[in-house]
Amino acid sequence: MQKYFLHFWEERDELAPENAWLIYQTLLSKVDKEYSTPIRNGYETDRGRVYLQYGQPNTVAKMDQEPSSYPYEVWHYYNLDKQSKLMTTPAKST
Repeated sequence: MQKYFLHFWEERDELAPENAWLIYQTLLSKVDKEYSTPIRNGYETDRGRVYLQYGQPNTVAKMDQEPSSYPYEVWHYYNLDKQSKLMTTPAKST
């Protein structure tokens, strides 16, 4: 198990796998503190998992005051790995 663990972090940072692990551990603590519930750890929640996978969203729209729904959030990411949200206009037809 230790070899697997070391190999996992070496793939992410060959020169300093321990540093990569410490950065992730710090992020994990932040997620746990921010998104924990009485019955779940922060990393077990949907928001925590997405935060760990994609990082901090570019914008967050919080909807707390809608009378016909529970409070919710919409997270916007402008770049995800090799995908990006490009603002384009439709081509004019001639």
